[in-house]
This record gives sequence, C-alpha cells and structure tokens, in this order.
Amino acid sequence: MAHLDAQMSRDLLSRRGFHSRMVAAAASLTTLRTVTIPSKYPAPSFAIGDTVADTWIDESEVDHTEVGEIVGICWHPINQRWEYHINWLSGKGPDNLYPCFDGHLTSHEVGAELRLVEKG
Repeated sequence: MAHLDAQMSRDLLSRRGFHSRMVAAAASLTTLRTVTIPSKYPAPSFAIGDTVADTWIDESEVDHTEVGEIVGICWHPINQRWEYHINWLSGKGPDNLYPCFDGHLTSHEVGAELRLVEKG
C-alpha cells in the first residue's frame, strides 16, 4: 500500500503529468465557453465574461451605477428572455461591498438597464 501511495505521489507531482492535466483543464474550460444556442432562441445580448454596467434609481431618487462581470446566462422559459448572473465588481457603495455576487438573475429587459462595457 505504501508503494502504491508513493507511486501516486510521484505521478501527481511529475511535470509531465502536471502539464497534461493543465492542458486537459484548459481544453475543458475552452469547451465550456463555446456553447451553441439552439436556433429557436434569440441571441443573448451578453456573453459569459462580458463586463456590463447597470444604472438604477433608489428610493431616494439617487442614481447608482454598478459594474460587473457576466458569470452565468440562462433562458427563462416563462418570461421568454435571457437572464444573467452577474458578479458585481464596483459601484457607488463602500468598497467593502464589492465584489458582490447576490445570486439574483438580472434581466436586460426588465428591472435593469444593462449595457456592455467591455467584451469578455
């Protein structure tokens, strides 16, 4: 058993094994980023990795702008629109609030004025 553990440690730490595992991981990440959307759906306005901004007005009629990165996209079958998970990176709030991933889906069409800042 000790021999097997030692062999596994050598394999895991070898440069050749490390390189092949890194190439496999990079290939899988590339594959995840290239998703084909079925033609029955409209093209989403944003892609994963895009930087977007949202300006909104609070209860005191004060404008707020937040900037974030798209980290998830899903089609909402009932509302018939794309909705986005956004990791908010900066805004008018205190620096200790950012980054902030609130887990809420944000729709470009309703409740948010998302605009593209930079393609990802």
